[in-house]
Amino acid sequence: MDAYLSILLDHPPSIRYFELSIPLPKLTGLWDATSDEERIRLQWSTPAGRERALFCNIIRDALEEDGQHRRRRCFPLTKLDYHLGLCALQGGVWEAAGEAHSFATDELSVKPGPGNAIIVWASHIDYWKRTMETSCRLSQQYLSSPLLAAAGSSPEAETDDQTDDEAEAACSDDRFSPYTLLLWHMAALKMHAPIPILQASASLQRLSPAPVSLRNYDLGARIRAWMKTPCARKSCWYSAQISRVVNREAAAAAAATADTATVTPAQALRARARQLLLSPLANHSMFLAAIVASSYAFYATSCSVCGMLELHPEMTATAAAAAAAAAATPVVDLYMADEDDAGLQAWFQAETGHSVWGPEQIPMCRCSFDGLTAWLREALAGDRTLELAFVAYTEKLRSG
Repeated sequence: MDAYLSILLDHPPSIRYFELSIPLPKLTGLWDATSDEERIRLQWSTPAGRERALFCNIIRDALEEDGQHRRRRCFPLTKLDYHLGLCALQGGVWEAAGEAHSFATDELSVKPGPGNAIIVWASHIDYWKRTMETSCRLSQQYLSSPLLAAAGSSPEAETDDQTDDEAEAACSDDRFSPYTLLLWHMAALKMHAPIPILQASASLQRLSPAPVSLRNYDLGARIRAWMKTPCARKSCWYSAQISRVVNREAAAAAAATADTATVTPAQALRARARQLLLSPLANHSMFLAAIVASSYAFYATSCSVCGMLELHPEMTATAAAAAAAAAATPVVDLYMADEDDAGLQAWFQAETGHSVWGPEQIPMCRCSFDGLTAWLREALAGDRTLELAFVAYTEKLRSG
């Protein structure tokens, strides 16, 4: 809850990880135990070992570097352990992002040194995520599962040979998969995108008290400088992944309640409860993703046709489209591309090819700005306040 409030309010977390000198529970279900009797029953039904691992020590080891090598973990972590670890890392993420995106610095527009906070904490978050994927294959399992399974309501998810405790642990772990993915992508997005500057440029953020007048800074120049860096393109991928998770959860909840003939009331209730639990973080993260994606598209001329027109201003739009089709420019699908995809990495580093957004494959380009913003507005339709704020932001972009 503390980490979620930190993200929603853009305040530093109140709880520091090294204050949590508590052992890991032997079963995921122990986190949800509602009575001493239930806790004791779960403790007796699981093997010993995990109670000797303090949570603060696990996070300390994750942040400890020895050159290019990090301390090896001596025991496996569960999906919920990784989720709580991401929560514990939010303090460092907030500090590094605040330092990098200060109105008085240009750290994202220049090559930062190896000891820079944004580099260090981006490395920590990336290490935690890659370790999580190696151990749990969380992204692969979540994104490849059927919608009903993603909603935690798949009848196949519960098998007869599972004990009640094993089924409870598996259900609890899977329930947190979308929250874990959102936390990671949100942390990465905040470190790579100057969200405060983007919001301030459209008067969406009120600094109170303002340390200096924003009139002293050319925010448009800051944004254009950021657009030329790999950070801007990485931010688009993180935004697309946030949108993918949020929309998948909405589709899963809809699928679980659409056909009452095949879905039991218990499954439908579980899907609705899951969607409500996700909503506080989902709406906010989708809003920030929409701000970043629309900003990039507004300032970019990156589709194959616009790129051809930029290189050859004398061309007509029809001729540019024909030349672009003949050139067969690589297309980077921000929704479906894996982080390690060679095409995505080439686009990150050298803007090779052009990127598209969503199942409709909307080009991330100024020429498709209206179509993209309409898509993003529809994605925010569940929260009227955020939808209107996004509309105000895009109108400000259009008006200059």
